[in-house]
Amino acid sequence: AESAQGLPGCCLYAVSLDRQDENAIWVYEVWTSERYHADSLKLESVQQAMQAARGAIAGAERIFAADSHLLTGDTP
Repeated sequence: AESAQGLPGCCLYAVSLDRQDENAIWVYEVWTSERYHADSLKLESVQQAMQAARGAIAGAERIFAADSHLLTGDTP
């Protein structure tokens, strides 16, 4: 999670344990675009981390993906 935080386009990457299900983890990601997220999945360091966590993410599913825009001080 720490290394993902420094990737281009990554605003937030947090991993937490589920308090009610000891076999579940939650990963919360915020990216500035789908492209940055897709690009991150191609990086060797990310591939290695995914390989190391393969058992934990075997049954992973995407729960929610929002199509939103980051708000900045520069609004159109």
